[in-house]
Amino acid sequence: MLEDYRIFDARSGLVKEHTTRRRRLKAGNRLHFNPSTTIEEYVTIAAGHNLYEVGAFSSIVSVLPVHARVGRYCSIATGLSFLGFNHPFKAVSQSSAVFNFDREFIASYLSDARVRGTITNDPREIAAPQPERKLIIGHDVWIGENCTFSSSLQIGNGAIVASNSHVVKDVPPYAIVGGNPAKIIRYRFPDEIIARLEASRWWDYELAAMLDRGIDFSNPQNFLDVFESQNDLPRAQYRRLRLSSFLIAPETNAIISHHGGIVRLSDQGDISHDTNYTDSAAIATIDRLRDAGYTITAMQDGRITVEKHGKKLSAQPNGGFAQVYHIADWELFTMVGHPSE
Repeated sequence: MLEDYRIFDARSGLVKEHTTRRRRLKAGNRLHFNPSTTIEEYVTIAAGHNLYEVGAFSSIVSVLPVHARVGRYCSIATGLSFLGFNHPFKAVSQSSAVFNFDREFIASYLSDARVRGTITNDPREIAAPQPERKLIIGHDVWIGENCTFSSSLQIGNGAIVASNSHVVKDVPPYAIVGGNPAKIIRYRFPDEIIARLEASRWWDYELAAMLDRGIDFSNPQNFLDVFESQNDLPRAQYRRLRLSSFLIAPETNAIISHHGGIVRLSDQGDISHDTNYTDSAAIATIDRLRDAGYTITAMQDGRITVEKHGKKLSAQPNGGFAQVYHIADWELFTMVGHPSE
């Protein structure tokens, strides 16, 4: 399916020679993605099993989160990592003891406390909100090796992130940043050229037409002078793989994939999240699950239960739910097979 859309899972031709490309992904590998994800043709995702929004002619050799959005003509080197789970630093305590009762030590403590009779009510976890913004990488961005990013950043068009940088703030268009924390070293071009490049949106136009007309990509001034005089350049119309087209609504006893593992129908457990389920994607998902015969219940504490025939969806056999980053992590489930009878 991926190669039909010219989406490649490994790189080749790095020494400007056509070489035999090895396939990285194997039949039976589980891929993780959001149902709204679209990927343009002519891209390379050469690391990990996550799929995310990517524009044409981008090459990515690091594992990006499923909520990432990458523009066209980007080059992302190996070793990109992301800051982890956000603890509730504005609360009295930042410990899992107050926001995740499924952690091994607090689960054991609460169990013992119930036996001792020191807890008679059901305690409530505090919220541990995660960043709601996506990771957005603009067009023609170059990210060097072994960088660390905050999980919700915007990297502007044409920017360069130097190797080994620790980026915690948005990066302006055409800025070169580096260091720990990353700071602006300089801009690639003068302000006038940057403004013209941004206004041109050259990445929206057909590459073959620009190459065929001999437009000079090596010199920004010459490129813009010629590009701006071309009134009949065709806009790019690259095909897009829409992953939602391949999703199947779950059925009773189906084994289905969640972005962190396997979701099973269990006798207990619920899907829990601090975010209100009010956006259009969530509503569409809830409607789709209802159409498949599930009962959706919104609890007063913000939890959502998804139930069918007395069984509830859970991410662990004992009914617990795996940690998630935001609502999109469970908007739809992808069926990967049925258990044997």
